Amino acid sequence: MKKILLITFVLIICGLTFFYVYSTLPSSVTAFKDEPIISNATTSTSKLVSIEKISQPFSILFFGDTMFDRGVRGYVATSEGKDIFKKVAPLIENADLTVLNLEGPITTYKSVASYNNLSFTFPTSTAQLLGDNGIDIVSLSNNHTHNFGREGLASTHQFLSQANVQYFGNPYNSTSTLSYVATVHGLEVAFVGYHAFMNPDLTPLIAEIRMHKENKRLVIFFPHWGNEYQKKASRNQVDVATRAVEAGVDLVVGAHPHVVQNIEVIKNTPVVYSLGNFIFDQWFSKDVREQLALKVWIDPSSRVITSFELIPLTRFRFVPEPISDTSKWCTSYVSSSTILKRFFSNLETPCILKRTYE
Repeated sequence: MKKILLITFVLIICGLTFFYVYSTLPSSVTAFKDEPIISNATTSTSKLVSIEKISQPFSILFFGDTMFDRGVRGYVATSEGKDIFKKVAPLIENADLTVLNLEGPITTYKSVASYNNLSFTFPTSTAQLLGDNGIDIVSLSNNHTHNFGREGLASTHQFLSQANVQYFGNPYNSTSTLSYVATVHGLEVAFVGYHAFMNPDLTPLIAEIRMHKENKRLVIFFPHWGNEYQKKASRNQVDVATRAVEAGVDLVVGAHPHVVQNIEVIKNTPVVYSLGNFIFDQWFSKDVREQLALKVWIDPSSRVITSFELIPLTRFRFVPEPISDTSKWCTSYVSSSTILKRFFSNLETPCILKRTYE
C-alpha cells in the first residue's frame, strides 16, 4: 500500500512540474505566425521557421520593372520618397508573398546613369527599403543587373541577404541561382528566372523547370524578354513561353518591355507577357506610365492556380498607385484576348478571373 501511495505521489509531482514549465513558456513557442518558408532551390535550406502546413489557398503578388537610379534615386533620397510604396502598401499587406523585377544592381558605386547612359546602380539602402515595405523576393534575371559586372551582382546578393529579401535568376542564366523555392502553406513554389538577351540557350532552363516538377513543386517562370515599348508579345516570346509550358511551368509572368503586353493561355497555362513598369522614371507616353500588378491565388492541396486578379496601376511622379476606373481597364484588357475568355470566367468584377478549365 505504501508503495502505491509513493508512486501516486511521484506522478502528481511530475504532472505539476510539467504544467508549470509548459504554462511559463514564451508565447512564441506555442503560437506560430503563418509565414512562408523560403529556401534555396538547390539545398532547400529554410530561411524562415514555421511548422504549420495549412491547406487554405494563398496569394502571390507580382510587380513589374523596378528601378532606383536616375530620377528615382533622387526622389527616394528625400523624406517624401521614403514612402514610395505607400499607395500600394494595402496590396502588399494582403498578399502572402510579393515578387518584383529588380532592374539593376545594389552597389557602393556612385550613380553614373543618365538618359544617355543606361548603366544603373542602386543605393545600398535599396535592399532595406524593399524589405521594410514587404517585398519578399526579387528577380535578378535582366540586362541591368550586369551593369557593374559580377562584382555588382555579388554586392546585390549581399545587400539583399542582409535585408532578408530573397532573389532568383541572374543576367547570365547561370544555373547556380537560376531559381528559388518558397514554401507557403506546405506547398513548395519554385520561381525560375530567364534573361533572353545574354546566353539565351533554353537547355539549362528546361532542365531546371523539369527538376522542380519532378519534385512536385508549383513552378512560376519569370523571364526578361521581348521588344521594348511593344504591347504585343513577339514571336520569340511566344516560342519561349511554349517551351517553358511544355516543360511544366504553371504560370508565366514577364518583364522588360516597359509596357503592359497581352495575356493569353498556352495549353491551360496563363501567360502574362509583360507587367510593364512598376517604379521607374519614364513618362513619355501613357503606355509607360500605366502598369499591371498581378495577384494569383493558389490551392496548395491540388497545386493549382485557381484565380487571379488584374490590378491596373499608374504613377504620379514616381509613386505607383491603383487607377481610378479599374473595371473599365480590365474589361478592355481581357476582351482583347479571346483565348483567355475561354479559360477564365469573371467573378465580382472584370478584374478577378476564375479558372474554369481542367
